[in-house]
Amino acid sequence: MAERARDLARLAGTGVAEADATATDAQASSGPAQNGSAAHSETSQEATAVVTAGDEIPEAPTASGTYAKALLLQTPLAGGSSALVASPETANASEAESAASRRVSSSQATDAVPPPNATAAATDVAAPPRRGTPPTATDIDPLLSPEARRLMPPLAKQNFARLQGSRFAPHNRLCTVNEDDRAPPYTPAPPRALPEGSSGNVILACMKNEGPYILEWVAYHRAVGFDGFLVYTNGCEDGTAQILDRLQALGVLQHCDNDDWTGKSPQTHALDRALSEPVIREADWIAHIDVDEFVNIRCGNGTLADVFAAVPDATNIAMTWRLFGHNGVTAFEDRPVIAQFDTCAPSFCPKPHTAWGFKTLFRNIGAYGKLSCHRPNKLSDAFESRVKWVNGSGRDMTREAAKNGWRNSKKTIGYDMVQLNHYALRSADSFLVKRQRGRALHVDRSIGLNYWIRMDWSVHRDLTIQRNLPRLQEEMDRLLADPVLAEWHAKACDWHRAKAAELRAIPEFAELYDQALALKLTETERVAYALALDMET
Repeated sequence: MAERARDLARLAGTGVAEADATATDAQASSGPAQNGSAAHSETSQEATAVVTAGDEIPEAPTASGTYAKALLLQTPLAGGSSALVASPETANASEAESAASRRVSSSQATDAVPPPNATAAATDVAAPPRRGTPPTATDIDPLLSPEARRLMPPLAKQNFARLQGSRFAPHNRLCTVNEDDRAPPYTPAPPRALPEGSSGNVILACMKNEGPYILEWVAYHRAVGFDGFLVYTNGCEDGTAQILDRLQALGVLQHCDNDDWTGKSPQTHALDRALSEPVIREADWIAHIDVDEFVNIRCGNGTLADVFAAVPDATNIAMTWRLFGHNGVTAFEDRPVIAQFDTCAPSFCPKPHTAWGFKTLFRNIGAYGKLSCHRPNKLSDAFESRVKWVNGSGRDMTREAAKNGWRNSKKTIGYDMVQLNHYALRSADSFLVKRQRGRALHVDRSIGLNYWIRMDWSVHRDLTIQRNLPRLQEEMDRLLADPVLAEWHAKACDWHRAKAAELRAIPEFAELYDQALALKLTETERVAYALALDMET
């Protein structure tokens, strides 16, 4: 470990800069807002926006409450930029690797307190450092985990060096919620009586071969305050359509066949069709989410009523993704997703661009003319002064999001009130089935190892959604009491087990399966690798 610390210091080359740790982050926002599905075209900007020479890195407060100066080592990289890395004076190797990141994150934490004599002048940095030679693979490799050293391309390794001390370095100190605490369960919320002509709080969704996961997803969202669901399906083989048909017969939701879709994607086709459906037209609040996304309410009794009470004047609530990895689970199991998978991305993760994507819960007041994957679009001029967007902590972000954008920035990020738990992978078996199925929006993009790298966040633990487990189970038991529904659910589970076994016997899928499970990255390595993938796309 001491050798690893020395290797980190060796990246410094010949330059040393002593930064007076008194500045705050001067750039609160990262990247331009994008509109609708076109936002997914973000690529090269993400990989280059890391740290450059002269960036200030504020020091974290010490145990005594005083602020220490950050001794940073500066290393030129390809393209003329420089990496800031931690001093070898750190007590041990793991501290050495993360010291610079902690300096950055202290200025971004919501409860950070600046030192008494703080200034925001960028000139506080000492004289420009002397330039050394660009770091080579020999310099960087000792800092990486064995898997990263073997698999990461050169660009990813350079990104890893740049992230040391960068204001974009990931950390898990953003939220005020104690995420790894097993808090007491929420109490059941009584069903709502809807007034005549209202469909209440409605979820709009698109599905293909999601049979084993439907009942949990429906039961969970009913338990937290959603009243209705409009679900479109296409090309299903696993019993998804039959499960949804039965739920429709029981009065739980509305199911629409989308096999006749035309245009860019089945999802876009469904969203356009949904605008004319009474369940959407008469809704009070609408959210378009997928079956692998769960609205995790972290205030009050964990219900929508608590959210609406916290932000009574909001018309749009940006629910930021929290990406959950496979958590070491390889085989498909018929158990609640929210119980099996509890490891996730760090709360502060501005790069890559997918980490801070959001979906929108919006009041149905007619302000927007189009539904898109992440948000409503085409704001009416008459409503420009009437919409109010808030982030997942309830803070105003109207200026940044009213007309476009589908991801949060360092200025607008927040999770304390509500977040959207995104279980994009589930188990390794489920990942194979998803890869074979394809995507609902980006039908021209495959799901392979690159997708796993971007989505398999398994470092930090977030247990907050598990407070819903008792009331989730109660609602699931109520649904499964219907013998027809229970039979179709069991058939769907059997289909997925058989499909996963079939795919593992195919060399292409077996290789992907083995590669994915062998790829164990630290959070910084994952960010660096994902940024390199964005550049190569």
